[in-house]
Amino acid sequence: MLTLLRASGWPRRAAALQMLVRSRETGLGELLRRREHEGAGEDRLRVVAALERWLGRRPDGPLDLGPAGSEAIVAMTCSWSVALTHALAGAPRTMAELHEEVTAFYTKEALREHVEAMVRTGQAEPLYGAGEEETRYALTTWGMEALAPLIVAVRHECRFPQADILPPELLDAEAAFQVSLPLLKLPAELRGRCRLAVLLEGKEPAPAGATVEVAGGRVVSSSILLEEDPETWVTGTPLQWCEAVIDPATATKLDVGGDTALAGALLAALHERLFGDAAG
Repeated sequence: MLTLLRASGWPRRAAALQMLVRSRETGLGELLRRREHEGAGEDRLRVVAALERWLGRRPDGPLDLGPAGSEAIVAMTCSWSVALTHALAGAPRTMAELHEEVTAFYTKEALREHVEAMVRTGQAEPLYGAGEEETRYALTTWGMEALAPLIVAVRHECRFPQADILPPELLDAEAAFQVSLPLLKLPAELRGRCRLAVLLEGKEPAPAGATVEVAGGRVVSSSILLEEDPETWVTGTPLQWCEAVIDPATATKLDVGGDTALAGALLAALHERLFGDAAG
């Protein structure tokens, strides 16, 4: 997620990476203080455009890419980096449940600051219970839509790999689908199951993603457990998936089989919900 920070105004690579790592212990303050006003390089302009589009869709009013939007970008980037978004993708969680699940945080105080930043910027919301220990936190729709600039950033990182940027991992692929699938609207007549698999890097590429069931124009269930012998499937590398969701014209690079109408509708819905008519 270093790409998102650099595209939006943190140009010094090593310093931004160190601050991103330290944010797990010290919170977001240093990242917010150290933002530098310098334009992004040409190869990151699409990442900038995706960030601007996401900030412009904020329900409580659009933000710009400058200081006004910096807290939202930092909160989003750090939450994905430490897998806080991943933990919130499956279901609402209490602070205690998040602390057990998100092992990147060393202190409850740092975790609370990250969660509160997500709430303050409109990317998460508290679902109040009888007491503080029963309050659960959930991603908002706009918080889920942050996946769009993340996808563009991952595409950039796949095209221009760097030694200090790790490729997508199993939890990233699983979380991406768990965040995006609840947002989809599909043709009401479609029904069936489909395996959506991302082939992750390794000596032998390993699949990760989701098995989804569609009925009545929506995804009625999704599981991170992948069917071994699916009737319908869509499979590809992280770069192939990113390119297909951003620009459906490139979806021919994915391996699609079975009920191609169902598979195609899922791909089209992912594109429409996250990018609409935005340029790729």
